[in-house]
Amino acid sequence: MLALTLCLVTLSATSLRASDSLEFAGDIGRILLPISAWTTAFLKKDYSGMVQFSQSMVAAVGITYALKYSLHTRRPNGKTHAFPSGHTSVAFCAASFGQKRYGLSYGLPAFITAAFVGYTRLASKNHYGKDVLAGAAIGIITGYLFTDRYPQVDIQALVGPDLYGLIIGKAF
Repeated sequence: MLALTLCLVTLSATSLRASDSLEFAGDIGRILLPISAWTTAFLKKDYSGMVQFSQSMVAAVGITYALKYSLHTRRPNGKTHAFPSGHTSVAFCAASFGQKRYGLSYGLPAFITAAFVGYTRLASKNHYGKDVLAGAAIGIITGYLFTDRYPQVDIQALVGPDLYGLIIGKAF
């Protein structure tokens, strides 16, 4: 599954030889987000998370390219296959996976990076706003759709006038 996921991410790349450094930074962010999401699952020995991430990414890239090649929309720079943005669908899929699976401490930096990737697509004149928003929506929906919360132990303190204690819970 990792090989398939990495191939799909690589195939969705336009070019790493971007002339503009901002565009290049977006290209790198679009590649590093999925790699870091998969690597996090791997390091946690979260094999079901690795499968869920791969499913999310296959769905996001599949939907994105089905739309790109059936709608034939133009980019601001005149090239075709604009709608939706593949960079943002991949970036937001990885971010939403990380947030849903491992929580806000993983998700927040990933969503900030994904938003930056989307911004670079606008600033480099590769996409219109609707392309970026649609790509983000596809990524978020597929990331959340195929991902379950990682089983973790939750500890909460109970403090009241006549009560002191802990609640310890584990999600399965």
